[in-house]
Amino acid sequence: MENYLMGRGAASNDSQDKTICNRRKANIKFEDLPEDVQCTILSKLPLKEVVRASVLSSEWRYLWVNCPKLCFNRAEMSGHKRCMKKFIDTVNAVLQKCRGDVVEEFKVKFGFDTTLADHVNSFISFAASSRVKVLAFDLEPFDSGLRYDHYIFPFDLFNNESISCLQSIQLSFVSLEPPFQFSGFPNLRKLDLRVVHVTRKDLEDTLSSCCNIEWLSMDRCHLKDELKVDTPMFHLQHLRIVHCELTKIECKG
Repeated sequence: MENYLMGRGAASNDSQDKTICNRRKANIKFEDLPEDVQCTILSKLPLKEVVRASVLSSEWRYLWVNCPKLCFNRAEMSGHKRCMKKFIDTVNAVLQKCRGDVVEEFKVKFGFDTTLADHVNSFISFAASSRVKVLAFDLEPFDSGLRYDHYIFPFDLFNNESISCLQSIQLSFVSLEPPFQFSGFPNLRKLDLRVVHVTRKDLEDTLSSCCNIEWLSMDRCHLKDELKVDTPMFHLQHLRIVHCELTKIECKG
């Protein structure tokens, strides 16, 4: 990654030619930019590239921990031949150093079995305490034939504040078992479920508490027959149902 940005200028009249010329010759170093601008630029890069760039300057070493978007992909960060422990250690090291009050996006993609459940719980606990807006856990089973080891989503790690911050949720290979007192996601706009184990009643109750949902996708969720939602879905703009064997979705109101 280049450690400077070239300045730009446009001549408007003769009196400005000299100034513009000097500006064109000047190098604006990345570290001279305001910290919020630096964070904005870094947030556009994959986390792997941000961490790699941080070794170029001692002044950047801890700047990357303020990035509002954290995306971890085992294939990208650890490589195809690296062990899972290396990936887990990398994620934990990043999360321990992150000091931002709010994380806008938190995404994780890696192979899962039940022995890793405690690690995933700690990742989600971090997301909840950071009041994340976009949450994505794309868990890939090591053995697709094992249907019993879906990761159980820990609703108990969220409080009313962290629940209300969520605007987008994408879950893959997860089991949803909301507690009896669960009141839903009041500000959720997008829900994407892939190979998720959930009963029809639990899904109906969850959707009935998501009155602001705009985007709903369900892929291979093993749902059958009809799905009845008690709350009108006035804001729904996108609906995608694939391999769920649903025959009808009914919304009251």
